[in-house]
Amino acid sequence: MSEAEQRIVAACATTPKDMNTPLPTDRPSHSYTFHATESARVPPGGVLHVPILATGIDGPLTDVSLAVHVRHRTMEDLSLALVSPDVRTVLLSAFQGWNSSSYGESPDRPLVFTDEAAESITRAVPPLVGVYRPLVKLASAFRGLPPSTANGTWRLVVMDEGRTGASALVVSATLILRT
Repeated sequence: MSEAEQRIVAACATTPKDMNTPLPTDRPSHSYTFHATESARVPPGGVLHVPILATGIDGPLTDVSLAVHVRHRTMEDLSLALVSPDVRTVLLSAFQGWNSSSYGESPDRPLVFTDEAAESITRAVPPLVGVYRPLVKLASAFRGLPPSTANGTWRLVVMDEGRTGASALVVSATLILRT
């Protein structure tokens, strides 16, 4: 892991954990969608924690996805991670995006991190819209999380290396949890 990747994991306050919890097969599945409440700026060289409140989850998680629209002069200066309420952390992207100016084109045309994507974020080329696999599988940390853990404040953590002197803007973040 590079020094920069170690810094974003440290900023999230944990390292990824593996969950091999068996999931019940006799429950109907549900999908829950939660949104960050407002846009926020990431200062050059800084770290931003974007809260996303999840409520009403009634069973263990089977799948987690995150849709984002983030703007920056050069996306390869940013790293993104998703942190659960109990501080389990998944590194989504670390300095990917080439010289693209955004992840997603708008809140309606986001970049979506999901384990089921055919293409990895490491192979993404602009325009960065659509579905990509994160650097670390979301299921490795979040699959099987019980409602007591899944309900609460999740965080999208964005770290800017600060090489351009420009701030990044997190326009939108949408968390999709399935049980």
